[in-house]
Amino acid sequence: MINERRKYLRIKERHKVRMLLKSDREALSSAQSGLVGWTEDISAGGLRLKARKELPVGAELDMHVECTHPLENYDIHGRVMWCIRNSGARSVRVGIFVKETPREAFLAWSRMVARRGK
Repeated sequence: MINERRKYLRIKERHKVRMLLKSDREALSSAQSGLVGWTEDISAGGLRLKARKELPVGAELDMHVECTHPLENYDIHGRVMWCIRNSGARSVRVGIFVKETPREAFLAWSRMVARRGK
């Protein structure tokens, strides 16, 4: 039996995520600071997504998550915890920790994850 160490339930869902890097803007061109990715799974505490561009570990992000079925949108803040290039692919997988999100936005995000996890 595998001992699960995660704090929050993870749900495999695919949603569009529009991201704006808050840190390291000087190092990135304006074309790179606005990125789009797709979630692979979500939780109240974070999300894993697939993107085309590598994101610097530790970078702060403003994210706009566009959920479908039903249509819902969430604005959350996060930090890139890890970024791995998929071998032989043009995409990267990114782990993002949800942090410093305003209380009401975090509660709405957490409720949505709990509702979809049932």
